[in-house]
Amino acid sequence: MFLIVEPMAKIINIALVVMIFSFLMLGCGLPATFATSSATASISPSPELTATATEIFRPNVFVTATDIQLPYNLVETDSSYCQPPYAFLPNQDATGLSDNEIAFELVRLWLSRYEKAEAHPYCRIDEYIVNAVYFDQYTSNLPLEPKGDFMRVADFSIKLIQFPNIWMGFAGEIDQNHWYRLKHPFVITKINDGYRMEFAYP
Repeated sequence: MFLIVEPMAKIINIALVVMIFSFLMLGCGLPATFATSSATASISPSPELTATATEIFRPNVFVTATDIQLPYNLVETDSSYCQPPYAFLPNQDATGLSDNEIAFELVRLWLSRYEKAEAHPYCRIDEYIVNAVYFDQYTSNLPLEPKGDFMRVADFSIKLIQFPNIWMGFAGEIDQNHWYRLKHPFVITKINDGYRMEFAYP
C-alpha cells in the first residue's frame, strides 16, 4: 500500500507545481508555453502605429524670379555724404504751402541730393520718384524720436546703380529695372528760418 501511495504523491506534487507556474505566467499576461516569443513580438513596430510626419501649416509665400543684375562695387561707406541729412526748406519756399506740401518738398530735396554726380557711390541713385507723402495715425502713435512739430510717412522709389548700397538697409521691394520702393516716417520741425526734416526712429 505505501509503495503505491508514495509515487502517486510525487506525481500529484509535480502536477501542482506545473499548475501553479502556469497560473503565475497567465497572471502576467503571457502564455506559459510562448512567453519568450510573445515578449519579442510585443516590441515589434505595428504597421498601424507607424509614425508619420505632420505638415506644418505655413502661409502661401510666392517667390518671384527677379533678375537683379546690379553692378557689384565694394566701397567704403562715406559717413559725411551717405548719412541721412537734415533736409531744409527756407521760409520763402514754404509760403502758402500746407503741411503735406512742405513735407513733400523736403522729401524731394532730400532725395535730389543723392542724384547728383558728386554723390558717393554707396548712396548715389540714378533717379527718384516721390510716390506719396501722407499722415498716418498709427505711425504717429508709435514711440518714435524725435517728435518734431508734425510727422509724415514718405512713400518713394529710387533707381539703384550698384550693390552694396545704403538703401537696401531699409525694408522695401525691388523690381527688375532696379527700382527700389520703400516707406519711412520722418518729422518736420519749424525753426527760425524754415523747416527741417529728420528721420523718425524707435
